[in-house]
Amino acid sequence: MNCGSQEDHNKSQELFSQAKTYSQFLDLWMRFYINEICIPTYFANFIGAEDNKYATRKMGEKFQEITKFGLIPINFQTNSLKSCQKAYVNLYATEIVSDIITQYINRYPGFIAFYQDIGGYNCINNLYVTYDPDKDEKKRTVKTGVFFGNPFTSLGRKSEDIDFIQEWLNPDLSDVISNENLKEVIIIDTIPTQKSDRVLDLLLNVLRDNDQAINSERERLNGKE
Repeated sequence: MNCGSQEDHNKSQELFSQAKTYSQFLDLWMRFYINEICIPTYFANFIGAEDNKYATRKMGEKFQEITKFGLIPINFQTNSLKSCQKAYVNLYATEIVSDIITQYINRYPGFIAFYQDIGGYNCINNLYVTYDPDKDEKKRTVKTGVFFGNPFTSLGRKSEDIDFIQEWLNPDLSDVISNENLKEVIIIDTIPTQKSDRVLDLLLNVLRDNDQAINSERERLNGKE
């Protein structure tokens, strides 16, 4: 699957439009992390994309497990002091699951977790996780551990990813995967010198430790009691 091509995007859109349950949607979304399908929010493969060089099959397995719990991962980046970026992940989940994730993760030093309404307008300002330095600013960043350069990526802004997902949805799922039914969870690793994807490991630990409540929410979205 070449997710840089419009043809393969169209094929993937057709598959997603046939998914009539939340579980079927999640099963398709999980295939993105092994390059078997495209998703509406990213015009490239998960593994091997030019702007996603850090992505590995092992990392894809972590995202597959996260998705299996009923969450929809949207964006992710790894820690890199040299690249002036902090690791973060944002994803969609129900309010109950969002409460569980943020309450537990905020107990751990070095992490910030919060959730907000999907499509909210600049709920949080100046929460930058990426900076754009010149060559000298990169050297100063590596030497001091303080990010230099122009602020580049800010979280807490309005998310439009849900609109792209809605365009691919079967009408049966339009009320399930929606602004009204889901929240946007954002988790940031504030220590860029640590393991590049430890934010995923912590998230998975929280999901596993609370699997009964989280799986119950997934089944609710799937139309089961």
